[in-house]
Amino acid sequence: MSRTADWQVQPPGVGEFPPGARMAPRVLDDFELVWMIAGTARLVAEPPLDLRPGDLVLLPAGHAHAIEWDALRSTRHGYVHFTPPAHVVLPTEPVRVRMTAHDPLPGLCDYLSWLGAQGPADPADPAGPADPAAPTAQVVDFLLTVLLDLPLPAPGAELTGPPSFRAAVDHLRTVWGVTPLRRVGVGDLADAAAVSRAQLHRAFRAAVGVGPARALEQLRCSRAETMLLRTDLTLAVVARECGYADVAHFSHRFGASHGVAPGSYRLSGGGRCLAHPGIRRLERLVWG
Repeated sequence: MSRTADWQVQPPGVGEFPPGARMAPRVLDDFELVWMIAGTARLVAEPPLDLRPGDLVLLPAGHAHAIEWDALRSTRHGYVHFTPPAHVVLPTEPVRVRMTAHDPLPGLCDYLSWLGAQGPADPADPAGPADPAAPTAQVVDFLLTVLLDLPLPAPGAELTGPPSFRAAVDHLRTVWGVTPLRRVGVGDLADAAAVSRAQLHRAFRAAVGVGPARALEQLRCSRAETMLLRTDLTLAVVARECGYADVAHFSHRFGASHGVAPGSYRLSGGGRCLAHPGIRRLERLVWG
C-alpha cells in the first residue's frame, strides 16, 4: 500500500435523487468510486453500463460519461473522488464489480460513507473528531487493492446519544425516508421523543453539537448540496425535493445557512462540504 500522504482525497458523500434525475455529461479531472445503494442507474459512456444496488464502479480520470438515474424510483449512491500517487497505475476504462456479502467491499464502502459524515476536523476543538482525510485515503488505497484483489470489513454508524435524541432520529428516518421531504418542526420531534423543546435542544447539542432547529434546516440544505452538484435538476425541483415551498424560500434559507446562494454554489463546483460536522453525522444516521 502507498503512504497516505501520497493520496489526494475529497470527503466521501452519499447522494439521493428523485426519479428521472440526470447528471450532465462530464470528464473527470480525478478518479471516482461510486457504489449503488438503492435504485438503478445507467452510465452513459463507451461502453455503457447498467448499475443496480450492490454495484461498485471505478470511474477513471479523463473518461467522458453521463449518468441517468432510475426513472421510476429514488436513487441513492455513495461516492468519493481521489487522485492516486504517481506510481499507482489504475485502469483507463470504467471498472464495475458486483459486491457480495462474502467480500469486504460493502463494509469498506459503508465505512467511507461514515467517514464522510464525520466532516472535517475542527482545529479549535482538540476533543472533537479526528481529521477523516487520512483514514479515507487508507480505505481508498485498500479498497482499490481489493477491487484489482484482497479482504477486511468495517462498521457503519450506530445510533447513539440520549434517548430523546435517538427517538427524534427514528422519527426523522420514518418521515424523511421518502422524497420530497415534508416539513418537520422542532415541535414534531419533541412530540415524537416525548420531551419538551428545551430537553430536546440539550439532547441534540450533546449528540451532534447543534440544536434541533439548526439541525433540521441544515439537513435539508445538506441534501440540496449534493443535488446541486451531482444532477442537472432545476433549482425549483431541488427546492421541492428538499421540502421548500419555492425557489425564493430555498435560496434564502440555503444562503442564510451556508453563506452562498444555491446557484452560486452549483457554479463553483462545491469544493467543500458546507454543513457543520455534526450535521454530516446526523445525515448519516437519518439516511444511512
